[in-house]
Amino acid sequence: MKKKILLLTLIIYSTFPLAGVKWDGTLPQIAQDHKTWEILLNELLEKEMYYGALVTAYRGLLYYDNLATKQKAYQTIVTLIDLGYPENVLNMFVTGDIEPADNADFINSYNFYKAIANESKGMKKWADDFFSNIDKDNFYKYLFYLAVQAYAINDHPKSITLLEKILKLPLEKKHLPFIKKAARTLARIYFKQENYLKSLDIYETFLTKLNPITPSDWLEMAWNLYYLKRYQESLGILYNLESQVVTPPHNLENYIIRALVYLDLCATDNVEKLINKFQKTYDSAIQGIINGKPLRNHKELLLIYSNQNKNFYDTQNAINNLMTEYNTKLKQLSKDNQPLASFIYKSEYMMLTKKINFYLENVYNASATQLIMTAESLKFLKFSVMREKFNPDTVFNNILSQDFKNSFEDIGNRGFTLIWEQQGDYWRDERNKYFGDISNQCVK
Repeated sequence: MKKKILLLTLIIYSTFPLAGVKWDGTLPQIAQDHKTWEILLNELLEKEMYYGALVTAYRGLLYYDNLATKQKAYQTIVTLIDLGYPENVLNMFVTGDIEPADNADFINSYNFYKAIANESKGMKKWADDFFSNIDKDNFYKYLFYLAVQAYAINDHPKSITLLEKILKLPLEKKHLPFIKKAARTLARIYFKQENYLKSLDIYETFLTKLNPITPSDWLEMAWNLYYLKRYQESLGILYNLESQVVTPPHNLENYIIRALVYLDLCATDNVEKLINKFQKTYDSAIQGIINGKPLRNHKELLLIYSNQNKNFYDTQNAINNLMTEYNTKLKQLSKDNQPLASFIYKSEYMMLTKKINFYLENVYNASATQLIMTAESLKFLKFSVMREKFNPDTVFNNILSQDFKNSFEDIGNRGFTLIWEQQGDYWRDERNKYFGDISNQCVK
């Protein structure tokens, strides 16, 4: 039996001509000196070339053995995470260990990310060891980690308590991206608890007041307004999502919220406009999918957002920002640093453009599924609206809200309200806030 296994192993091994060959990678001469690398890294940070800086930091972990260089790399990675670097960089903390020095925030951050990286690999003992080196009572990232764990098991009171504790900490301006993440998580928990007013307050008074705004905050704010039956405001928020401010990929949820508003208000004409707009935008892809054409023929599917496609969006975002930095800022670097920077940008671009191809099939499938489901939902929406319009339970309802046709409204002793009407389905008030112009039509 042993002879048969050995013989089979030899046959399999011999079928691969490169089996047993040791693979070596040789760095170009410009990348072999860690001091040159550190000088470049400092200049990339100074010139705010953050995508290139992150790649350079990670290459430093892979290329060089000395601990000082590795610490510099980890310091850079932590700094960029704190600045709000949008992609997941947890894999970078798998490579190499150091004895972190510098300051308490960096030491806590390094041990925290190492712990999370080990935990994700199922190495609990190592994770616990790194967690033991963290100030668990006061370190804001660890408190957030506990809050997310509590949220995952629906322990909302514990999660809310931890998040409120975080938001009361004396954090600095550089921690704003983290503060936004904590506030957004708190708003989502309130939403899940159906406490729409508290959730809305976080979006209205904080998240949507920041620049640049995160488009998903508008979407989540619109959901809160819908459940509060503040339909005009909900539609007004969706106006922002449908403007040129938001770049692809586009979330189809805005069609869902509009559809629900129109259903609640029996707005048949609005439903027809919504369906016509959807078909004008996506009918070519829908017909192609139904007729069995290859999904890759429909590039518009890449412009539809799906939660399942996060890795694709992250990689695409990294490619776009790397090339923007390369094309617009490379020549701002000192001449001595340009060759090494060019090597790093070009090699990373080549790797990412190959990597992104592995995601494409799943991206097309997920987007196609979401598109067809939305199309089928809208197909029957008009019939639902017509049925609801003459539903005995709603036909005698009072009008919930009147159309805003006047630009002046007298409110007695309190003065007056001025309204600037917009062309189309929206009007805008003096606070530059948009409202959808719609009223309840569930009446005779």
